[in-house]
Amino acid sequence: MNSKRKHLFLIFVISIFFLGCLNKQESTNDKSFEEDTQHKKSLPIMYTDKLTGVNINWSFLPKLDQGILDATASLHPKMIRYPGGTISKMWDWESGTSTKGNREAHTLDDLLRLQKATNAKVIFVLNTIQKTLENQLNLLRTARNMGIKIEYIEMGNEHYLGKFQYDLEAFPTGADYAKFVNRWAKAIRKEFPDAKIGISMFSRVSRDERKSAWNELILKNISRENFDAYVYHTYINAQNVGELTAKTVEEIISERTDAYESVKIADPSKEVWITEYGVRTDTIEKTLLLTKALADYIESHADIALPQVLYTKSDKSFFSMLKAPNAHSLSALGEMFANRWR
Repeated sequence: MNSKRKHLFLIFVISIFFLGCLNKQESTNDKSFEEDTQHKKSLPIMYTDKLTGVNINWSFLPKLDQGILDATASLHPKMIRYPGGTISKMWDWESGTSTKGNREAHTLDDLLRLQKATNAKVIFVLNTIQKTLENQLNLLRTARNMGIKIEYIEMGNEHYLGKFQYDLEAFPTGADYAKFVNRWAKAIRKEFPDAKIGISMFSRVSRDERKSAWNELILKNISRENFDAYVYHTYINAQNVGELTAKTVEEIISERTDAYESVKIADPSKEVWITEYGVRTDTIEKTLLLTKALADYIESHADIALPQVLYTKSDKSFFSMLKAPNAHSLSALGEMFANRWR
């Protein structure tokens, strides 16, 4: 076959393929809009470019054994959080315990074992209440020397809440928190120039004067070069809802996410990290429905999305990804996320 005939033959093949695609499109368009929409809703939403993974309150974990390592790895997390949220304010990394007391000590050796088992990145939440800057720099230095990459750092956890007196004393306002970040971030940047730093922001409207002014005062007092991301937490309490339908699920999710959107900082130059989110209901079935819908929303725009929590032995919470008492297998919630992230 000469080159001219080859060229004509190639055009013929391409034309047939193109006509076939048009016919297929016409066939698809014959479906009703409702039928096509329902099909799309049934498909899993995947955001492969997002850093999904789990928040871990390390004071809850039993002794770290192979069963826990395997179960956590089966979740396919891209990120794990150390040492967790509120616990970070009481965490002593050298002993692997908190001043509040916990069941098992989990030093950086355990963090390294879990990081290797999952091949996940680590986000460090610094103890900005009880520890000095030098102590927390030593935490990061030690982790780095052990082979854990220092890539993501949170400047404390939820200091806007004022749940504890020490939050109020350390950071009376968002301005005080911003000035604190300015001091610590400069030193952290010097030793870990490639690490991204996240700052703790409030994620809903509040009548409380301190909370309502928190974000604004941070922005007025912080140096932009001292942080890379806004950190938010998003929880839904739906314990008193009745039977869930597609409409009620949408309403519940929209109510919470609209509140978040109303205070979220519109700043495309910075990342968005949602390092805790979850749903509390009266049944696991409701929790699964609402958590999936919330995850769809959060993973659609956040650069980091970490549901709460890897493990808790409490029967009153459906947050746990691993089953009590030994954390060797996935809970129903864990199975949902494993399938989502696989």
